[in-house]
Formats: sequence, structure tokens, C-alpha cells
Amino acid sequence: MPASIGYASNDSPAIMPRPLRVLWWRGELHLRRGDESNATADYREAISVARRMGSKAFELRATTSLARLLDKQGHPDEARAMLADIYNWFTEGFRHRRFERRKGPARRAGCVAMNCTKCGTDNREGRKFCAKCAAPLARVCPQCGASNEPGENFCGECAAALGQTPTASAKKPNDPPIRVAEKPAPENLEGERKTVTALFADIKGSTELEQDLDPEEARAIIDPALKLMIDAVRRYDGYIVQSTGDGIFALFGAPLAHEDHPQRALYSALRMQEELKRYSAKVVADGGMPIEARIGANTGEVVVRSISTGSGHVEFTPIGHTTNLASRMQAVAPTGSIAISENTRKLVEGYFALQPLGPTKVKGVSEPVNVYEVTGLGPLRTRLQRSAGRGSTAMSF
Repeated sequence: MPASIGYASNDSPAIMPRPLRVLWWRGELHLRRGDESNATADYREAISVARRMGSKAFELRATTSLARLLDKQGHPDEARAMLADIYNWFTEGFRHRRFERRKGPARRAGCVAMNCTKCGTDNREGRKFCAKCAAPLARVCPQCGASNEPGENFCGECAAALGQTPTASAKKPNDPPIRVAEKPAPENLEGERKTVTALFADIKGSTELEQDLDPEEARAIIDPALKLMIDAVRRYDGYIVQSTGDGIFALFGAPLAHEDHPQRALYSALRMQEELKRYSAKVVADGGMPIEARIGANTGEVVVRSISTGSGHVEFTPIGHTTNLASRMQAVAPTGSIAISENTRKLVEGYFALQPLGPTKVKGVSEPVNVYEVTGLGPLRTRLQRSAGRGSTAMSF
């Protein structure tokens, strides 16, 4: 396989989701056979599938393979653009020696390169004449990077003194420290499309409990249950979108991205039920009513909006049918259980023990949807074990 670019993902092909793994291996096989046309088509299809699945790590893998091929075919500009898009998702910016447009030797960090306008050679800082062709060198402003004519002492763009590096014009020791006013985080009202798992949990009978008891007594019983639910979400890096008086709405996969967000959501749900059973037993032993919850989850695409509420706090709000269906799963879940949709079932099967509840009519959906109850942990613990359990460790086409 060509390796001129030198990028490699940490993700092994063996743990890719099956559709991506098949496409990626097929592209590699075509490439080794010299069929670059079909290899290119397979890599592009793998990138498209990874984007639909919201799998950035696997999108990076497929993009890297395609970029290597494009670079070999003499298309470095297209390769650079593709890698810049995906690498900028992971990092603040994109810089790599293979794709930077430059001439001459690599520039040293912190140096202001003097580029010859006649022959294009980079010369080290401080030179007045090009080492290649002896032409007078333009003076590059250390502040704004503008090019100035030889002999000029100040930049024509920003009036900064020429012939100094940015560190040479440091402030005097007695100068007061510069204070930068804090600006609120920009609001992303248009939102960003994400694939997430939404989870709703609700304490059953809380309304009746509040009617029978004094409000303070009712809160003294319900609030610890809510705290147990919130702690279970945060334990698996979930985000609490909303906490109502007797339930929560949580998100997994955004704003903190995880490839295994469906599993994290269900691990959290099982922990909730386990902790609530312990707490309920204590309440009943003290003469109170049992505390039980219904939990529902669904996986799919949403548009996540970020809104600044002041004091540096940013709230993330998901919008889309995915969250509505998750709420319906919670509504149809039997008391004390966890109900999930078909979308979530496809991603967690094998990791959890599932019991089909059959097609169920839910509000807001024209056709009945398949609902599954999560009854515990499954036999598989890793992606590789999950692939092996399905008999898909071998490559097939």
C-alpha cells in the first residue's frame, strides 16, 4: 500500500463497524491489485457511510487512505483539502509537511522567513540578499506578515518596526499587565448535526406521592432519587439536557463525542435501575412507598444548538425526531424497566440482553415501531467480540 503521506489512524480495521470494514478492506484489496479506480470508489463510499453513521474516527481512516492514493496519482491539492476538513474536526488547525505549500527548506519555529520574489527561495532571517540569486530581499513584517521593499524600516500595513521578531518588541518590565476582556461564547443558533442517543427517565407515581405528602416531605424522598439518576448519566459521560421535578432528559454522544454512545446510555440506564432499587428498598423499610422508574432511549440524528446563558455557561439543546421517539420509549416502558427502539437495538445487540416487546403504536408515529426491553448485560464486552459473535471476523464481499 502506498505510504508516501505517512498518516495512520489508531483504529484497527478489525474493530470497524462491518459496513465500513468491508468497504475499507475492499478498497485496500483493489489497490494492491493495481485497480486504483475501484479503490478510489470504495474509499469514497466508506467516507460517505462513516459520515452518515457519525463515526469521525472511521471517516479519518478512510479519508487518510484515499488521500494517500490521490497524492500518489498527482492530486496533492485534493488530498490536502480532504485531510484538512477531517483533521480540523479533531484539532485547532491543520499543518503537515507533506501538504504545506512552500519552497526551499523547512522554516524554523519562531523565525521570519525571507522569501526571494525573483527565484522563490526561502532565506534565513536577517539576510538582505538572496543566497540563491543575490537579488535584494523584501522585508517581511514580523507582526502582520506583509511584504515590504528593501530599505524600508516600518511596515506599510501595520506600522510595526521591520527587522525584529515578535519577541524582540516585548513590553518593558514596568508596563502594567495587559488584561483581555472576556467575551461570551458565540451562540450556535443554526446548530450542528450529530448522531446521539437520547435517554428519558421518569419516576412513576411521583404526582400521587406529592399529593399524599407535604411538599417538603415529598421532595426529601424524590430528590435523592433524581440525584442517583443524574450521577448515573455523568458516570458514563452523558449530558443532562433537562432535569424536571421527577425525571431527567440526557444525551450521550454530544457535546462530548463517544463512538459507543448507545452502549454508554444503556450502561447508565441499568445503573439507574440498580441504584433506584436499593434506594426504594430503604424507603419502603422506613414505611414509605416504593420508588420505581421508567427509562426510554433512542439513537439517531439531531441538530444540537449551543446557547450561552451568561457567566460562561453554555447549554446544549438537541432538536429532532430522535428525542421525541426516545420520550415515547420511556412512556411505553413497563414500570421498573428500560425500553429502546429498533435504531438503538441494532447498535447494542450482543452487549445487552434484550427482550422484544413487539410492534407498538406510539404517539406521533404513523406506523407501529418495534420496542425492546433491556433486561441486563449481554455476553459481549468489546467491538471485536461482538464481530466474532456474529461470525464476521473474516472478510467477505
